[in-house]
Amino acid sequence: MAKTKTLLIVESPGKIKTLNKILGNDFVVKASFGHVRDLPKKDFGLKIDKNGFTPEYKVMSDKRKIVTELKSYQKKGFKILFAPDPDREGEAIAWHLQQLLKVDEKDTVRVVFNAITPSEVIKGVENPGVLDINKVNAQQSRRILDRVVGYMLSPLLWKKVAKNTSAGRVQSVALLLVVKREDEIEKFEPKEYFVFKADFDAGVQLKDTNLIKIDGKKFKKENYNMETAQQLKEAIEDRREEFAISSIENKQRKVKSPPPYITSTLQQEASRSLGFTAKKAMMVAQSLYEGKSIRGENYGLITYMRTDSIRVSDEGKKMAEDYIVKTYGKEYNSGASKKKAGKKGKVQDAHEAIRPTYVSPDFEPEKIRNFLSPDEFRLYDRIWKRFLASQMKAAIIDVEDIIISDSKYDFNVKFEKIHFAGYQAIYKTEDDNVIEHTLVDIKEGTKAAMEKVDFEQKFTKPQARYTEASLIKTLEKEGIGRPSTYATIVNTIMVRNYVKREKKKLYPTDLGIAINSLVSDNFKDIVNVKFTAEFEQRLDQIEDGDVDFQEVLKDFYRGFHADMEKAKDLEKLNITTDVKCSKCDAPMLLKFKKGDKFLACSQFPKCRNTASLPTENRLLKADFVKGTEVHIPAEELEFQEQEQKIPEDAQLAGEKCDKCGGEMIIKKGRYGEFKACSNYPDCKNTKPILKTIDTPCPECGAPIAVRRSKRGATYYQCSKNPECEYFSFKLPTEEKCEKCKKPLYKKSPKTDELICTNLECESVDPSYKSFMEGYRSKKSSAKKTTTKKKAVKKKKTTTKKKSDK
Repeated sequence: MAKTKTLLIVESPGKIKTLNKILGNDFVVKASFGHVRDLPKKDFGLKIDKNGFTPEYKVMSDKRKIVTELKSYQKKGFKILFAPDPDREGEAIAWHLQQLLKVDEKDTVRVVFNAITPSEVIKGVENPGVLDINKVNAQQSRRILDRVVGYMLSPLLWKKVAKNTSAGRVQSVALLLVVKREDEIEKFEPKEYFVFKADFDAGVQLKDTNLIKIDGKKFKKENYNMETAQQLKEAIEDRREEFAISSIENKQRKVKSPPPYITSTLQQEASRSLGFTAKKAMMVAQSLYEGKSIRGENYGLITYMRTDSIRVSDEGKKMAEDYIVKTYGKEYNSGASKKKAGKKGKVQDAHEAIRPTYVSPDFEPEKIRNFLSPDEFRLYDRIWKRFLASQMKAAIIDVEDIIISDSKYDFNVKFEKIHFAGYQAIYKTEDDNVIEHTLVDIKEGTKAAMEKVDFEQKFTKPQARYTEASLIKTLEKEGIGRPSTYATIVNTIMVRNYVKREKKKLYPTDLGIAINSLVSDNFKDIVNVKFTAEFEQRLDQIEDGDVDFQEVLKDFYRGFHADMEKAKDLEKLNITTDVKCSKCDAPMLLKFKKGDKFLACSQFPKCRNTASLPTENRLLKADFVKGTEVHIPAEELEFQEQEQKIPEDAQLAGEKCDKCGGEMIIKKGRYGEFKACSNYPDCKNTKPILKTIDTPCPECGAPIAVRRSKRGATYYQCSKNPECEYFSFKLPTEEKCEKCKKPLYKKSPKTDELICTNLECESVDPSYKSFMEGYRSKKSSAKKTTTKKKAVKKKKTTTKKKSDK
């Protein structure tokens, strides 16, 4: 009897080759390419009633073939196992697949592995579990809540701020943080302070010593101005011969090794050291996790990269210990696991820290460099070194602390030298830049002649603007978001042009400030750091099975719905300027379109005059939350009006555009000549050129217009259409038929032969009668076909909805 094969469904195709190598011929590995079912793109997709929230999931259009293929394996009798990534999103993907493939919820079909190595993968497939419905509900809660906020709040922004704008629950808080920091910087008032330094000769040179005390009290550098600082300098210079070494303290300090990377610290390090965006860091890490071809074989090079735990498996510790002892010596190995403290919220300890899966000489970064892209190598190198450093002993620094004094002033200088490198033998953090010195050989009481003393005027600085790294660090500290969402949060506010990145710094744009103003001012109970962090904790409680996810959603919706009702009465954002419209002299307004800003005439649509603005200059202050009226003086604006450009060879129509006031010109299209506004594409107004014949309409007496159909056929229609429905394919004349007294028509424009076209007249032209009967028959047949197609399409749509459910 043939052995039953197993279909292992993973999330990403990148790991298929590595898994096939590990599992062999008894397994078929296929990828779902992420989610296969989701809330519909064009509809709300949620039913909200007294019982709660019911999502109406649909198979995504680009995933139908994938679902069909997976079902075909099921029909062939394959055993099904689900192995998406081991997080909430992965659990939800597995659940949606389970629903579509109609696999029993009690079946043990969920496979989890933290790294794509033979031991982890085989252990996972041999010990499958049941799907964690609580984890699925936590993911559903986040998805439903984000849909409610996005679907209801975005249309409000369209009406009040600008079209194609949107807001999200967590992204709005990230934007709030960036705008608040900008506001703090704008309002910051620098304060003056003075730093005093002196050089001494005590048999050895003591350079750049710092003034720390006066009369035994701490030197208060902020208590001086330029005049008093100069006086202090002169007073110190008067005592230059009275200084001596009053104290020498030799000590050691330990610098603990850093913990291994988690998602947030990896993104921060990649941003700070490698210049990666958070999104790029995760893409490169995903590639290393899924597997690379090394010397003809596929290997997953790092453990799962979405984690907030610094736990290291016993296998990882053992590999690190063996490598450290062999490479650096036994004295460098610590063997201790790190514990992280101070993070808000729950640490999801399902996955260990980010580390190399193979810690051996064969997988040293330089040994496999040729098998990786430059970005993959740089990130792998950081992960390798950081993990080994985390398993090594602390660095020990020798410190020599020297005080130089007279009876009034104390100066201080420190010398540092590495006593034992510890983890710094392989890795240094940004704070580990210890200056190597030879500790000075000097004794207390030694005279120290002052060679010079000087002061430097300085000013306090505001907090630095956020970088991607520091914003992610703040999000993590405040308990906002999860490892799987940090990169998406930061990327979203930049893609929407609410925040721009310059030299690694994040700046809010005018559009971002306007959006933040409306959202944070009118949804204070929802769009704030505390609420968002608390909701993340509620999601953790749902995952733990402590609370019902429907109750959590109901609690949120009550407050949000009330705020939405109040916000409907808000006036549209109106940002006025001192600039006058060059065409109608009305005030110009600051507007937004597709993320860019421009000036537009306040008399729109009567006047459509606009002026471009440089995108790099921000006009709104970060504290723009006082209301909807903001006035920007003309002198603060750098703008350039969009001049009306009319081609030299253009034929003027002799009239103005009734929408923007521009010149109308004659253009030629596939159906003949027409009038078009010369301000195209800003104004797309067009008008037909009406050509008439001398013969009046036989039904109402109005002029008859000459027109052309889409197929190029000429026909004649009353110029008062649709009030008058007169229509003819033949050119009418003022001559009358002797039998029916109806107008006669030219049989052809090229001949003078006249015919009767009245189908009820016995004198009707036979060829015309035959033509019209055929025309009416085709029209009737086409109408029936269209009706039939609509009925079939409606039937298919109804059947499809049932199958999706």
